[in-house]
Amino acid sequence: MKTTLTLLAALLAVGVLQARVRELEPRALHEGETAYLTVPGAERARVSNAVVLSAVCLEGGEAELAGLRLGSSTVTFFDAAGPAATLRVDVRPAYWEMLGSLFADNPEIRAEVAGDRVILTGSTADVGALRRVREAQALDPERIVSHVSVSPEALKALLDAFLRRNGQEGIAAELVGQEVCLAGKMYDQGQIDALGKKVQAFLADFPGLTVNTGAMRVYKQKILIGIEFLSYDSTLARNLGVEISDSIGADFDLTYTLHDNLSGTIGNSDGLSARINTLKQNEVAKQLYATTLSTQSGEPAEFQSGGTLYKETSDLYKTGITEIEYGYIIKARPTILDGDTVNLEFDLDLRTPINDSSTGDTDVSRYQTKSKYIVRPGESILLSGFNHWTEGGSKRGLPFFSRIPLIGPLFGSEGQDNSSREILLVVTVDWAVEDTEGVRAKADELRARPVEVPMP
Repeated sequence: MKTTLTLLAALLAVGVLQARVRELEPRALHEGETAYLTVPGAERARVSNAVVLSAVCLEGGEAELAGLRLGSSTVTFFDAAGPAATLRVDVRPAYWEMLGSLFADNPEIRAEVAGDRVILTGSTADVGALRRVREAQALDPERIVSHVSVSPEALKALLDAFLRRNGQEGIAAELVGQEVCLAGKMYDQGQIDALGKKVQAFLADFPGLTVNTGAMRVYKQKILIGIEFLSYDSTLARNLGVEISDSIGADFDLTYTLHDNLSGTIGNSDGLSARINTLKQNEVAKQLYATTLSTQSGEPAEFQSGGTLYKETSDLYKTGITEIEYGYIIKARPTILDGDTVNLEFDLDLRTPINDSSTGDTDVSRYQTKSKYIVRPGESILLSGFNHWTEGGSKRGLPFFSRIPLIGPLFGSEGQDNSSREILLVVTVDWAVEDTEGVRAKADELRARPVEVPMP
């Protein structure tokens, strides 16, 4: 019974004491700042963390507070009867209000004092907010620490919009750790690499993030480049009402050697394939030579015919051998831009050895053209045209080609006539993208379709 009474008396005393001690409104101080407040009857003060704050009671119940370093401390004020009031004081850096103004429009970013550090926390994909985080750290690089992370959901939304603006609706982006992982298919590795660089540039305002294109795949496609040399009678073609193109190039005289590179002219007339087929069906046009190159998007394809001549040379001091390359080289590099267009780079280089009967020297005549243009599947391009030449009234043919070993006879013949014939170089590009995912989805759809069996 006596123990119980003692316990009740103690609890009553504590309650009376707590009722007597007032809890003052919390205050905040800057480092190095001194503030004064009035605590009636206060004679002395005690702080819980003297490293952070100092408190001194002056005459008339006035108290002086001084912020020493970052942190929090509680001050207890005593009067003649004992504890009279308590006050919580947070000591913050001098730039605290500036931090608040920097992130006034970004409530997801918070600043907190932890020990002797200012910690920025939150998650965002706002480029402006991330820039202001860097500005905040510049205020006090040694003590302001950023734990602000990039919001995966918000960043994904930004990346999806960026990819759509760049015509990449089929590419997905995910943030995994500090990597932006791209997944999907493109037409060649060059396009994948270019997209990776473009996304990395977009992420310049997101420090520490890198781009991973390891999940990207190249479409499986075969691009066919048909090359055809076509001879046609321009007079008969006009009689049929079919116009192919004006002659391109010039008449070449065999007695001269060409040293300059001559540029070919690109013709891309609508319905060219139909007009050529009309000429063939009416036996106005004849195919002299044709070949097909096979490659993939972004990969070069090359076809070469010819050889090397070895000519003995000598002077007063020594005798040697000179190599003379001849023939023709066709190089093509197609790059698929989208499902309906391709950029085609096409180079044609013709070299023909010519002997000078007066001197016995051998030189090389050369024709070279470099072209770049946009085509669609199955579209024919008239790359260049050449006039026939005549020699001594008994030979006619295409300059350079008619003198290339093996295939030369296709481009020249004996005899005389008054017909006006021209040679055309026609290029046709075609390709088919293998949509394996689409085929698989269609098969899954068919398998999932319910089958109704009629009952007898």
